[in-house]
Amino acid sequence: MSNSKIHYRYAISYLVSAIILLLALSYYNVPDLVGKLSFALTLSSLLLAILAIFYTIISAYKQESQFSKLIETNYDLKAAAKEIKTASENINTTLSDFPSHFKKIGSKIDDLYMTS
Repeated sequence: MSNSKIHYRYAISYLVSAIILLLALSYYNVPDLVGKLSFALTLSSLLLAILAIFYTIISAYKQESQFSKLIETNYDLKAAAKEIKTASENINTTLSDFPSHFKKIGSKIDDLYMTS
């Protein structure tokens, strides 16, 4: 979630709190104000709890998605490491054959030199 969305939500929650406070002050002389305010706060607590549950579910899904991407990347890295190892072995084999090729070239040059 981006920072602007978080700040937007905080601002909305502060405005909702201010509206609730203003409504409570407008009903200041109401005899059952404490009961009504307690009921309103209970409802807002339930709403926030439900919101927290949904946020937890969404976060778990995103975390699972990132975990699966991590597993795929790990598999790709292992495959790349195997390819690099195979290429390294091929290069080592080719490099070990170079001295024998140079000896053959040297002997052919000597043969050419001797025949001429």
